[in-house]
Amino acid sequence: MGFTTTASKRLILAAAIAGLFGASATPAFADMETLLDKLHEKGVLSDDDYQQMRTEARADRRAEALKSASDVEKEQKAKSAATSTLKVPEALKSMELYGDLRLRYENRIARAADDTKTSEERQRWRYALRLGLRGDVSDDFFYGVRLDTGTYGRSAWVTMADDNAATGAPGTSKASQSNKSTDAVAVGLAFIGWKPTDWAQVIAGRQVNPLYTTSMVWDPDITPEGLSEKFTYKLGDNATLFAVAGQYLYSQVGKRSGQEAVIVTPNSDARKVDVLEKTISDAGHDREALKAQLADRDRMIAELRRQVVDQTAALDEMKSAQINLEHSLQSDQAEKHQVAQERSTLSQQMDVAQTSLQKTQAELDSLRQQRAQDQSRAESFEAQIRDLHGQLRDQEQEVGKQQELLAHDRDIRELMGARELYIAEVYDVARDGQTLKPYGRVFYTKGKSLIFYAYDLDQQAGLKRASTFQAWGSRGTDRQQATSLGVFYEDNAAKKRWVLKFDDPKKLEQINAVFVTVEPNGGSHKPSGKPLLFAYLKVDPNHP
Repeated sequence: MGFTTTASKRLILAAAIAGLFGASATPAFADMETLLDKLHEKGVLSDDDYQQMRTEARADRRAEALKSASDVEKEQKAKSAATSTLKVPEALKSMELYGDLRLRYENRIARAADDTKTSEERQRWRYALRLGLRGDVSDDFFYGVRLDTGTYGRSAWVTMADDNAATGAPGTSKASQSNKSTDAVAVGLAFIGWKPTDWAQVIAGRQVNPLYTTSMVWDPDITPEGLSEKFTYKLGDNATLFAVAGQYLYSQVGKRSGQEAVIVTPNSDARKVDVLEKTISDAGHDREALKAQLADRDRMIAELRRQVVDQTAALDEMKSAQINLEHSLQSDQAEKHQVAQERSTLSQQMDVAQTSLQKTQAELDSLRQQRAQDQSRAESFEAQIRDLHGQLRDQEQEVGKQQELLAHDRDIRELMGARELYIAEVYDVARDGQTLKPYGRVFYTKGKSLIFYAYDLDQQAGLKRASTFQAWGSRGTDRQQATSLGVFYEDNAAKKRWVLKFDDPKKLEQINAVFVTVEPNGGSHKPSGKPLLFAYLKVDPNHP
């Protein structure tokens, strides 16, 4: 009887095992190969079945061993991962460190508005360093902190050798850089933000200016402090609407009642000037007192010198008398005793005179030393006074610059706050339709003021050595009846920018257009040059 299927072979093997071991359970770790050998010896299994089942048994044992090893390895990996994995918070994973380092060279030339021959040139190297940290606190909240170089936090640019350092000759007090004070670190950014949705976010703290602006209005380095809100709405794939609102703190506070009044807190520079003036006054008083002491000691020294001369002459006379007495002693033995007494007296007088001379000489040396010390102190006071005068001049120049910046800031605030403001870009166009080189920008507040910025006025074709650019206001087509609004002055030589300001409301009411001409040095009473940069003013305001 033969079996050909695997199932039949399994039945034979099970029956053989039952026959060999009876009703007892098969050992969990019985050697299958040994069992197959016994069955083959008893003739239960044929040679082919024996070889086939032995191969299957070995394959099953290898598979079971591999499975057991894999299970052990997985268990060990799980235990190792449970003990060695360090959970890092998501806030630390999103943390980002960033920064930048910038270097630039500036060459600026400034000229006075009322004196075209006077100019001031400044050449300086500057650098800016910013280092920041930003990241997400959670899914909706984010933060940012940044440290900038600079003193006041308004700009990260620092001047090498400093603007306040004196520029005198090397070796003098003006060449010292002891006044350098802009190498400092300030907080450039410190904010926390909330973005609950993709179309809205709120930021609180010192932040990057979120308002749409240009460098003519706000410097890009300025970071306002307060709240800002931004809302966006997409209109398809190519257009997006956005709105930005901001509420910021400003250090200067004003109160408007009737006419505009601005209260400005006195800055620290004025107080520094007062302190320097008081220090100079005290040093001058000390100098005068020291000069009086020097004069008194000079008189005492002169008197002591006279006494030394007199005592020296007397000593010489005594020495001469002593010599004469010695000669007399040798020639006249009879008068020896008297001469000896006189000699003893003269010797005593000489000792007294010598002692007095030494004392006087010591006093003279002491006075000379004191005078040298007083002279050194006087020179020190003179140097201190010169340094203080230099600091006072620097402070006065700095105060003047800040007052000028304050005036510019007031002009910008008045323009931005005007209700009837008209802003126009002005270009000249050639016959072939090409835009010419000069162009301008007009800020016209109806019935109040006119500010005209012009660029590249001296870059016109065929124009050489132009000295004066004059603005005119006209009404109608007769330009010979135009009214002079003043002469442009160069506001920024590096940017080739010229500016004119006019704030006569009566004359502004009488004109409806403005244009520019090239005139001789000092300007003209009537337009004589070719007109350029024409702007029509009788239009509706376009700002705000």
